[in-house]
Amino acid sequence: MTPLSLRLFILPCLLLASPARAEWRVPDCTALVRWAEQVNQHAGLTLRLGGRGIGEQVLPGLMRAPVTTETFGKPVEDWTEAEAQEAGRIIGRCSMQPEGRSQRNLLGQAGQIAQQTQWLLTQRGRSRRALTQALAELEAQPFAPQIMPFLAALPAAGNPAGYRMAMATLRGMPPALIRPARAAVGSVPFLLPPDIDSLLRPAVEAQLASRRVALRQSLIDALAELPGRPDGLVQLDRGPPPALRDALDEAGRAALAEATAARRLAILVEIEKTLEERIAAAPADADGFLWLAALSDDSAYAALPEVRRAALDATIAARAAPLAPVAAEAALAEIAALPRDMNRLPRALHLMQEVTAGLERHGGAELARRFAAESRQAVTALADAALPAFVAFLESRPADETTLRNLGRPPRFLRDLVEALPEAGGRYQAVIAARQQTIANELAAAAAAEHARQEAARAARAAEVAAEAAREAGPLIGRRYRALDGTLELEFLDATRVLATHAGRDLTVAGSYEEIAGNRVIITLPEQNFVVTRAGKRLDGGRLVLERMATP
Repeated sequence: MTPLSLRLFILPCLLLASPARAEWRVPDCTALVRWAEQVNQHAGLTLRLGGRGIGEQVLPGLMRAPVTTETFGKPVEDWTEAEAQEAGRIIGRCSMQPEGRSQRNLLGQAGQIAQQTQWLLTQRGRSRRALTQALAELEAQPFAPQIMPFLAALPAAGNPAGYRMAMATLRGMPPALIRPARAAVGSVPFLLPPDIDSLLRPAVEAQLASRRVALRQSLIDALAELPGRPDGLVQLDRGPPPALRDALDEAGRAALAEATAARRLAILVEIEKTLEERIAAAPADADGFLWLAALSDDSAYAALPEVRRAALDATIAARAAPLAPVAAEAALAEIAALPRDMNRLPRALHLMQEVTAGLERHGGAELARRFAAESRQAVTALADAALPAFVAFLESRPADETTLRNLGRPPRFLRDLVEALPEAGGRYQAVIAARQQTIANELAAAAAAEHARQEAARAARAAEVAAEAAREAGPLIGRRYRALDGTLELEFLDATRVLATHAGRDLTVAGSYEEIAGNRVIITLPEQNFVVTRAGKRLDGGRLVLERMATP
């Protein structure tokens, strides 16, 4: 028998076999009544089956009490489904016997408890069998690292949180494992605590133990797939997922740590070899010099230990030193050849700064000093030559708030110019400030003119309103007003009487009115009264506004 087939044989035995226990016995009716008298005296065991969508089920406290073991010969956790079914039958028979008739209600409760227990034990039996099959199928599948966190989470799947956690471990699992894994998770909620502790945990631990060697090897094999680059070191430092690392035993973690250290050394050797090859292949021109000068900023260079970087520095210096004069001369020639255009300033600044930094590292102090002075002079000349075009560009921008905001955020090249060449940069800042001031002045003048126009319009309107008010002043006698919506007309007959015509009802009623302070008028009609204010040709009552009608 092969080791695998042996394990597949042992697993069902672990889950289904039970050690020798006492025999279940049929109690007499008197003993059943004594047993039933404790029906409400013990706390039940709640099985939280939320993960299965069933809610909570309770194994009744009476069934878990010592009196059940004393009455039936063994604890309910050891009952078979058939024994639970038989318990219900004998309780029913007892309730019909002389000893039980007087306790029929009590025995009825006990019968319901037995029926509930039978259902739970039936589900438990099905779950044990399904779990046995599912674990056997998982055991027969080729090893996959994702099985380890699943097995570790499985014993806790009897509560909703543990159920969700176990289901979450299925993500990324090979398809062949998902069906039996789901079946295993779905079986756990109906297991009783003794099932978890004495059956499921040993079976799971046996599978974990048999897989730890394969897990250790898979994690070690994955190290060899890491690229021999800085990102390989990043992945190496990140390590395997914690759930997989935690599934290893102490020996496995030690072996993984040793393999990780060896792979780190191998990656560093690969990085150093690659850098040496790139240094040797660098072209013998200005571009090659600049690449060599910038190598110390490369992530591959930074990944090396300090002692290896020191050795590389000597190689870089020996390769770069002869190229320094070539790079300086080529940079000055390129700057001099650039068009006198502000759009070329970023390139000139970058070239000046890049070559200066490279010469300070590998060109010698004198060459670096001379290039710095000459390149500063050349870039300053380029900046000054491009300044008139920059001024014209600023003048072409519209004098509005958008331009003013943009001028407050100068382009990157200007910030670099000010930092590298303060005098040349200052001249650009000055023309920007001048343009900002001009635009601000124009906007202020325009705002002042608009304010003056609005004030004049308000004054004219006020004068017009005052003139209209003067024209409309005087008694209301003889005047007629109509609502803007046409629903009401008022005709003032004399100093106190008014006629009101409601258009919708085709009805005219008589009312009274009284003028009071503030140009207000109180109008009283048979079914309503309201106050309006005289405002020129209108009587303004808020929602009701009436306008004077021409006299016929």
